[in-house]
Amino acid sequence: MEEQSYRRLGLSDLPPLPWGSHIAYLYESREDLLEVLVPYFKAGLEDGEGCLWVATPALTVEETREALARAIPNLAQPLAKGQLSILDHRDLYLKGGRFGWEGVLHHWLEREAQALSQGYRGLRVSGSPGWLERGDWASWIAYERAKDEGLAQHRVIALCTYSLRQFSPDEIAQAVNSHRYTLVRKDNRWQLTEPILTIQAARALVGRAQQLEAMKNLVDAIGKSLSTEAVAEQALEQTLDLMGGDCGAVLMPNYRGQRPKFVAVSGLPPHLIRQIEQSNQFKIHLPRLAQLQDIWAVDDVDLASLLGDEERSAIRQENINSFVVVPLLSRGKSLGIMAIGFRTRHTFTPEEQTLLSMIGSQVTIALERAREHEQLRRQVIRDPLTGLFNRRYFNEVLKREVGRAKRYQRPLSLALLDINNFKRYNDRHGHLEGDLALQSLARRLRAAIRSTDIPCRYGGDELIVVLPETAKPEATAVAKRIQKAIASKPFRKGKLTISFGVATCPEDSSEPRRLMGAADRALYRAGQPLP
Repeated sequence: MEEQSYRRLGLSDLPPLPWGSHIAYLYESREDLLEVLVPYFKAGLEDGEGCLWVATPALTVEETREALARAIPNLAQPLAKGQLSILDHRDLYLKGGRFGWEGVLHHWLEREAQALSQGYRGLRVSGSPGWLERGDWASWIAYERAKDEGLAQHRVIALCTYSLRQFSPDEIAQAVNSHRYTLVRKDNRWQLTEPILTIQAARALVGRAQQLEAMKNLVDAIGKSLSTEAVAEQALEQTLDLMGGDCGAVLMPNYRGQRPKFVAVSGLPPHLIRQIEQSNQFKIHLPRLAQLQDIWAVDDVDLASLLGDEERSAIRQENINSFVVVPLLSRGKSLGIMAIGFRTRHTFTPEEQTLLSMIGSQVTIALERAREHEQLRRQVIRDPLTGLFNRRYFNEVLKREVGRAKRYQRPLSLALLDINNFKRYNDRHGHLEGDLALQSLARRLRAAIRSTDIPCRYGGDELIVVLPETAKPEATAVAKRIQKAIASKPFRKGKLTISFGVATCPEDSSEPRRLMGAADRALYRAGQPLP
């Protein structure tokens, strides 16, 4: 066969192919399409072929023209003289309002004759079933098989594109086996393979495409979140969907470095979380889990060496048979862990572990960005005089913590503090001394509370502390400790004391405004401060 009967595809690593070649290209994204189709048609135009690109919903006619124009500066010339045509899929596949494959095949042959009559060497085409209705699939495959048999006798080369995100493994296998060649990218090199593609191999291809799509969705979702809690919750839900897991959790330390706590939970009842947190073995094993440097995949819970008997029993109560722990690492330092559980036995493949490692990296990046945002935000949500959180931040925290308390069925308390006779102190000694007293009082307050408590300045002489996961007796004990710390020694110009009122969710209210009102009423009833 003469040399000119072999046609360049325009892709490096690939040999020329003879006229009559029918190629299936399995792509994952719009960018993949452009990476192949633009050089494919550029080579055809350069080699004196007639070219017909049938645009589909994945790439419109206008997008196709713009992409070619970036690679071919003089694109107007082949368009004007008819060497290149770009058709909307409806103008070819759906003439008359329905898909009739015999008419489409006849159109290709007419186009070939037209190209040859105009002096071109043959016809280069590309099409796709991306527009196809499900009921037309059998007709499409009949069309591809007829085209594969018929093209061998014609000066036509056809590249057909199939989205791995749109079609099922069975459909992909049928499509590939209806073509002479399949175009794939392996180890960053283009390769042409020949049928037959098995259903199992097609499933692997489709599964990979679906995973990449899910990864993109995960990155998009967590990228929109500006708090570590929101990132953790989005990452957990997206990973559960991607892996087909039944339940999971994200654990992270707070900014002061305390042992990790649950910041996102899905599919696990609150009583199990409490049982795990209260377990002595949990307190021993959790620091080891938090320092994991690699994926920890456990096919059988009974064989998990880092679990104690109490933890294993609690997990078994929820019928969890397998789980995987993903470390969230930033430059070797742990930001936390994400655990995914399966109620049916699951064997973790190397590919799944690689994917989870990629997820962990993306989640870590989002968490770092969220932490930076939170650190900047903390600078504008602090009271400039006392360094305590301001009232605006208190309102946000109260709404968030009430929601968390209801979701996880845990108590939440408020301790509203009033500085007794502070106006008299201020008037007598001046505003400068009043400011110094407030600053000193805020320091004593912070020293008296726990690392999980959130101290805020509510008004001029009113302070408030949010106490997550704290029932009323414990909250009252914290308030008394604050009261004693403030009254323990005089300030620069004299003694100051406080009164306090405590309210608890859900005991007093499960609505933020009413809970605040309950704390205010408790403060009013408090009576005389500690002498």
